[in-house]
Amino acid sequence: MTAEEKKLIRGFVFLSQKPILYVLNISESSTLGADLDAAVEKYGLTEVASRPNSGATAICGKVEPSWPRWTTTKRPSSWRATA
Repeated sequence: MTAEEKKLIRGFVFLSQKPILYVLNISESSTLGADLDAAVEKYGLTEVASRPNSGATAICGKVEPSWPRWTTTKRPSSWRATA
């Protein structure tokens, strides 16, 4: 896209013009450092990451549940039963 074309559409909010970061969450392994370095290529995101306003990286993070795993008998004392 030329500078003139960018100037013409500057006032619009196109998602295709927004930066995007692709993040791979890979599992832990004994070779975690090498796995993180090779993940983008291994999963075929090299071409996608080379596009304008795009990037790709890998992390190793634990996904936590959004709701506590308490049962009704184990709820915190700060929770009161309402009638």
